[in-house]
Amino acid sequence: MLKIYAVIFLLFLSQTGFAQKIPDCKLANEYIEQLISKKTKELQGVEYCQYRHYNSLDDLDNDGSNDFILVFSVEGALGNAGNSIEFMIVFLSKTKEGSPLETQIGNRGKVTFNDFANVSNNTIELELLVWKENDALCCPSGKGKAIYQIKDKQIIKIE
Repeated sequence: MLKIYAVIFLLFLSQTGFAQKIPDCKLANEYIEQLISKKTKELQGVEYCQYRHYNSLDDLDNDGSNDFILVFSVEGALGNAGNSIEFMIVFLSKTKEGSPLETQIGNRGKVTFNDFANVSNNTIELELLVWKENDALCCPSGKGKAIYQIKDKQIIKIE
């Protein structure tokens, strides 16, 4: 019965023109989409764009311009359906295409990204969710943080 309602709803959307207005959550930046696609293919997984996290409101390198930080996950990585690996890519305002900074920040069963806590002065502080000993893979119950610093064109974890 639910399938019938879903089909009717989709037909309604297509007839009213609303279906064309539903966003597909892809950035309007082909370069970023290619970076994510490359990493996803490399790890033989999939990426769900609705789970991306963006930060472009902070000046990380103190040059007076906002920088762009992207966090995304590759699900089913390395042929393991339950595996998820998270990455952070940093585009400094003076970064040219082809030279963003990248690091792995999370892995299901250990830690996962929750939010940006602070971004300033070459430092990125992340709020994390941490799996405790008896936590199921779906549900980390601990909290933690990680601090990364931009130094010598690299992202270095300092805490």
